[in-house]
Amino acid sequence: MDHDKAVRLMLLQQGGRSLEAHTCEFLELMSFTTFLDRMVPWNLRSRPARSQAEPEGEARSQVEPDGEARTQAKPEGEARMTTQQGRHSSILSGVVARSDILSRAVARSDEKQRFLTDVLHEVMLLDGLVSSHPISQEVFEAADIDRVFDWIAYKKGAALIRMLANVMGQAVFQKGINDYLMTHMYGNAARDDLWNKFSEAMQSEGKDINIKQVMDVWTLQMGYPVVTISKNERLANLVTINQEHFIYDMEAKSRSPDIFNNSVGYIDERTWLLGNINQTGYFRVNYDLYNWRLIIQQLMINPALIPVGNRAGLIDDVFNLARAGYLPQNIPLQIICYLSEEDEFLPWHAASRALYQLDKLLDRTKDYSIFSSYVLRQVELKYHRLDWPSVNADGSFLQASYQNEIPPNIRDVVYCTGVSLMDEDVWEFIWMKFHSSMAISEKKVLLEALTCSDSTYLLNRLLNLSLSSDLLPDQDVIDIIIHVGRNPQGRRLAWRFFREKWDILNSRYGEALFMNSKLISGVTEFLNTDSELSELKDFIQMSNEGAVSAFTRALEIVKANVKWHNLYKEQFFHWLRKSLNN
Repeated sequence: MDHDKAVRLMLLQQGGRSLEAHTCEFLELMSFTTFLDRMVPWNLRSRPARSQAEPEGEARSQVEPDGEARTQAKPEGEARMTTQQGRHSSILSGVVARSDILSRAVARSDEKQRFLTDVLHEVMLLDGLVSSHPISQEVFEAADIDRVFDWIAYKKGAALIRMLANVMGQAVFQKGINDYLMTHMYGNAARDDLWNKFSEAMQSEGKDINIKQVMDVWTLQMGYPVVTISKNERLANLVTINQEHFIYDMEAKSRSPDIFNNSVGYIDERTWLLGNINQTGYFRVNYDLYNWRLIIQQLMINPALIPVGNRAGLIDDVFNLARAGYLPQNIPLQIICYLSEEDEFLPWHAASRALYQLDKLLDRTKDYSIFSSYVLRQVELKYHRLDWPSVNADGSFLQASYQNEIPPNIRDVVYCTGVSLMDEDVWEFIWMKFHSSMAISEKKVLLEALTCSDSTYLLNRLLNLSLSSDLLPDQDVIDIIIHVGRNPQGRRLAWRFFREKWDILNSRYGEALFMNSKLISGVTEFLNTDSELSELKDFIQMSNEGAVSAFTRALEIVKANVKWHNLYKEQFFHWLRKSLNN
């Protein structure tokens, strides 16, 4: 592949990527740029899906040397591609430049980059479930508040605002925010008031865009799209783009038709395409398998050519696309092979989160060692390059801890490893240190370390202490149960403890929406067998009341876990065995 001629495909949205065929028209601006050729901007417009009785034309477009587009269509069809000359007047005008320019242009601070893994990737996991909900809902009574205000409302709301700010431009977006705050100072306001101020800000720039119409598509329905970019080898590498509602549930997904499908031009077969630059859009991007292989090849040779935000996004997308059945299970396993060349934190964080989801599915299987061996092979080179900081103690874990000589940034790993490998005396030492410490951050690390023990006796003891000890605040009780559940030795213990103590836990935390929902998710997310699914169903039926939405989500996740085992586990381990034997 000629990497100097890599083509970037930048997908920018005018908000409304409808998930329903009957919603408003869809405007998509895409910019193709080769490093040696001029930019050819495309303004794509598609109608809502036609009925079966209505004929649909076939539009094809080819880029001419002078930058013009030649469009051919059947008489009854609609030419869906036009070329715009000069400067775009659209809200979505974007430029895709050479890789070195692009990397500098999209550079962001570490704090802003963490938004991708801490907020965007996390909420897309929840919003891909059938049990998700729109972020804007009507509230008729006090009980509805618990249903409406959850992580989907807060984190998806933040992700959509981030997307809108990138589409509008930061200066125009800030103007709209300032006008909104000044207009409604000391008063009440609704979401439409905000959208109207954004529309006025756009109009002041000469862009007549109805932001309310754009954002209602995102806020009044659940979920998000997956955009698939494909090159058709049989048609001289014609690039096509289609869109559908992304959802993890296979049966629900089969009922969701493609609602956008367009051909956008031709491209060299050796050229890779990249969508959703820096993950500013709230959607996933999939590619044909050949393009995925070209991207993986690029990552192995020179990952810096792809912006760091996209490297993290590729990892998150590929694991979740495979989980939902869009891709073979080996593609995410292949993409992490490049991590030994990765120097940035963000892609490692994305990989850690994605691998944790797999680890929960596999850590109690008989072939788990195959998976762990493969992952260790990918990370050990970077691990040895980084090395561990040394301490001046005599090698004693307890002495190093007493003297606070363990660096804070690795203290959680060291404490957890020490508790898991050593005897009960170390556990008792950490327990006493937890009670004597005055630093909240240190207490949190120590408490999590206590849940790392391989002793079921100590884990059971900690669970019982969590409800009986006056020294533990309510939030710590929730964290103890969840972290015991994350320990493979404690998962069954936490699940049993949760069921046995449900009446007490529900009476304590039933009114605390986030705490109760967090607890239910934490003790059920690892369940993945038919027997555990039956246990969950029976428990929900017997519990009768409380946390309905949290239990509905938990049941869907466990069903998906069981389905993954039935559909993909053998394929997954077959590829791993073959890879490790090569």
